[in-house]
Amino acid sequence: ASGSYIAFLDSDDEWAPDKIKRQVEQLRTTEYEASYTSVKQVDENGEINSVRHARNEGNLQESLTKSNPIGIFSSLMISKNAIDGNNPLDPDLPCWQDWEWYLRLSDSVLFGAIVQPLTIRHNEGDQISDSFYPKREQAYPVILQRVRERLTSERDISTAKSHLQTHLAYAALSN
Repeated sequence: ASGSYIAFLDSDDEWAPDKIKRQVEQLRTTEYEASYTSVKQVDENGEINSVRHARNEGNLQESLTKSNPIGIFSSLMISKNAIDGNNPLDPDLPCWQDWEWYLRLSDSVLFGAIVQPLTIRHNEGDQISDSFYPKREQAYPVILQRVRERLTSERDISTAKSHLQTHLAYAALSN
């Protein structure tokens, strides 16, 4: 990409008409290098079944060791300068690529939140993110390693591992 800002849009998601404008404005007028929005989740009938609220701002490293408060790629916009020094997305991860990348970005990137749900995620049919076995066998060990690289105390690592195992358990239950 050659623009100043990079935004992602998965094929099963959509953006509100003013999403890009609002995020560019936030990135131009604040110290944030990445911006994410709240996400409206809709079912196959177009009915809203939940809203994932964007609440956390600034250095999200601690939050990211426990969960993925940013959520899906489609809600994110990031300054190209902020990712020039970071490794690219991991193409070998079958799921949780976003979470793993956000963890690495959190070493140097500050995140801004836009509380309005400007991203719409369609929860229809099979979702790659629901797949338990790839999460357990491939993504879990990578995320756990990224978390361990960012925490120093065994207590914090144990707490983060518990949170990660909870996410894995939910994937098992949904399967």
